[in-house]
Amino acid sequence: MPSDGRAARAGPGGVPGRVGGCSGTSRQGVTWCHGAAADPVRLHAWLETDDREPVAEPPSTARFAVLRTIPVRDDGGETD
Repeated sequence: MPSDGRAARAGPGGVPGRVGGCSGTSRQGVTWCHGAAADPVRLHAWLETDDREPVAEPPSTARFAVLRTIPVRDDGGETD
């Protein structure tokens, strides 16, 4: 549980509907994004709305290449 007493609530598929004070009050879905940036190498995770806007993130988040999303996004790319 967060130190301020709020609990993360799991939504469909076990993905939290509320994370670090980010309340799921809008009807828009969110996607967990995991990414990396170089020079120096950094890893970062963040939430994006369905229209791919980061939720409560600084503009520098755009420097990260998305490596994985939950749920998986179908970008129409090739698969193995």
